[in-house]
Amino acid sequence: MSLSSAQADFAPYFYDNGPYSHNGNLALFSLSEDTPVGTQIYCLNGTDPEGQEVRYGLSFDPGSKEYFRVDPQTGNITLVEKLDREKQDSIDVLVSITDG
Repeated sequence: MSLSSAQADFAPYFYDNGPYSHNGNLALFSLSEDTPVGTQIYCLNGTDPEGQEVRYGLSFDPGSKEYFRVDPQTGNITLVEKLDREKQDSIDVLVSITDG
């Protein structure tokens, strides 16, 4: 699964300090298809330079199964659908972070 963020007017900023981070805009990692539904698999971390509260969102390609859900306030991403590598071996997710 790859996570990326798009920035509009440069605020707020998505931070990823993981081992596969690329300038805070892309996170790549693997999940076992045996990962139980309900498992927290990632935690987004973002900040607003003006100090406003941030909210997180996830977007999937049209027609794509939505395997994950994000808590808009905490940034915790949870697996909500059983993974099946034979049906889909890669999942791309667009992460959004907004302020105000």
